[in-house]
This record gives sequence, C-alpha cells and structure tokens, in this order.
Amino acid sequence: MNEKKKKQKIRLEKERIKIDNYFTVLENYDNFHKFLKTQSQEIKNKIQLFAKNFDRNQQKLENIQKYINEFTTKISDEFFAFITQKNLKRKLSKTNKKQITENFHIYILKKLYNKIFFLNGDEDVFADQKLFQHLEKFSFIQFKHLRIPHKFYNPEKIEKSMDIIQEINLFKTPNEKMRIVSEFVQNIKSILQENDPHLNYFFPLISYIVLHANIPNFKSNIQFIQRFSDQEILTKNQKGIHFSYVVSTVDFLENLASSDLDIDPKVFNYLVYGNKPKNSQIQKEPKKKSSETNSIENEEVKNVKNSETNSNDQNLIKFHFLNANLEDLLVSQVQVLFLEYKQLIQENINLRKKLSEEFKEKNSN
Repeated sequence: MNEKKKKQKIRLEKERIKIDNYFTVLENYDNFHKFLKTQSQEIKNKIQLFAKNFDRNQQKLENIQKYINEFTTKISDEFFAFITQKNLKRKLSKTNKKQITENFHIYILKKLYNKIFFLNGDEDVFADQKLFQHLEKFSFIQFKHLRIPHKFYNPEKIEKSMDIIQEINLFKTPNEKMRIVSEFVQNIKSILQENDPHLNYFFPLISYIVLHANIPNFKSNIQFIQRFSDQEILTKNQKGIHFSYVVSTVDFLENLASSDLDIDPKVFNYLVYGNKPKNSQIQKEPKKKSSETNSIENEEVKNVKNSETNSNDQNLIKFHFLNANLEDLLVSQVQVLFLEYKQLIQENINLRKKLSEEFKEKNSN
C-alpha cells in the first residue's frame, strides 16, 4: 500500500512539473502566440473580431484604455479556463496568470496598433509634424552651444544612440517601445561614464542626440507609451525612469530659447527665425578650437555692421561655404547654407538695382 502511494505521488509530481513547465513556456510571448494560433483558434478569432469592430471614435479617449483592458481580462479568463481544463484542471499560479495576461495585452495592442497609435487622429499627426519641423530649425546646434565638453564627442557612440532611438517606430507595444528608450538612455550614459561619473552632462547630451536624430512621429510614440503602459512600470520601474528622461528632454527642446544655449541671441534669432537686425551687427561667438567637426562647422553666421558715415557702403556679408569642398559640408549646416544662399540672392538683387540706378543717372547727365 505504501509502495502504491509512493508511486502515485511520484507520478503526480511529474505531472505537476510537466504542467508548470507547460505554463512557463506560455509565459514567453513567441510560444504563447504559436499556441494561440494552433491550439486556440476560437479565442484568436474573438480577438480578431474585437480588433475589426474597434472604433476609437465611438469611445471617449479616457475610456479607451479601460475598454481594452476589460476585454483583455475577459479573453484571458476564457483562455485560462481553456488551458486549465486541457491540463488536468490544475490552477495557474499568479505569476503564470500575470505574464500570460500581459501576453494577451501585447497581442491585442498589436492588432489595434494602426487604430490607436494616432488616438486623436489628425491632431496627433499635426503635433508630430510640428515637433519635427521645430527641431529642424535647431539643426545648427553643436556641442559647444549646449556647453558639452568636447571630450564627450564620440561620433560612433552618438550615431549608435541615434540608431537605437530610431527603432522606436518598428515596435507596436508600449513595453517594446520603452525597452528601446531604456537601451537608448543606457547607451548615452555609457558615453559619459568614464569622464563624467556623476552624469552632469547627461541632459545636454541626450538633448543633442534627440535633436539631431529628429525621429518621425516621436510625440505620438511618447503619448502611446503614456496611454497604454502599466502605470506601475511608468512610475516605479527603471524603464519608466528612463522614459521620464526622454519626456523631459522633448519638453526642453519644445521650449528651447537662446538663454538655454551658449550663443549670441542675435545669432540665435537669425539662425532659427531668419531675423536679420537692421543697422546692427550680429556678433560672432568666440571661436573655440575643436576637432568636433571641421573648421566650417565651428563658424557662425555673422554680418558686418553697416557704415553709417558712408552712404555708399553696402552690408558686407561673410559667406562661409564659398571655398568649401563638397566632402566638407555636413547635414547640420544645411540651415545655415540655405540662409546664406537667400542672403546672397538678396545681395545680388540689391547690387543690380544699384547698378541700374547708377546707369540711369549717368545717361540722364
């Protein structure tokens, strides 16, 4: 009798281990997705029907997340009942349930992604375009403008950081997008770690990289994460802390002013808004020798003051790219190049007008 009970106990233990392993396997999203596709077509069809009939315009914005979460809970409970019955009617642990429910949430959000990414429709699209165009205006900003020491200029790591954050548009769930943000932040910290253990230059550097990466739909990505992430992850998890850094950076860049930079306000207004002061001089910033870029990148747009004592003197403009080679030009200089080109056209018009007036004056005499 004792031997029979012992064998039964061993058999039940093996079954328990088998079931636990089975549920643990389902905690992995890829395995979960495969199981859903092959073993639970009915539940999969219900999710597809939910996604097909989902209409954001029929829901208040503040209720959409609740609506999705309620459906996730409902379909998860059906799934738990299905697999529990299939596996000796053994109950799932809280850990099993939590992770499998999260997998359902991921699966459902992926199905709804195209309907909920721009949750406010055109309003979100315009906000993205506005931020993108806003950041384009500041493409002239260099390390020195943000007071970042040149020793932190590492082109390879900076480019890697830009490549990482650009990947945010490849993923369709808040967790995946937050993982990209966290990886991005950690890579920036690695740039500073050797020479700046206290990360005093972290925010200037992340601002520089976000600015020059200028990711399409970045505002909508941030809102998507805020709307559909677990609030506990957003507020307590390390990924949530990293995400808050990026949110703060975007807020800083959206409200960027000349006082935030090491730059002459007149130069700032000229480069950003094209406002050229009349009868005044835009002073050139003190030139700092730097190998961050070539000598052209270290130049700022400057005008030479009009001579008020000689009415025949014209505005003298220094054009920085006249003697440049093609390989010397950088994307970050396009704004300055364009402004100088416009100024060159205007100077040509002024010169032709003056020559025409002088010619008429000579003929009249």
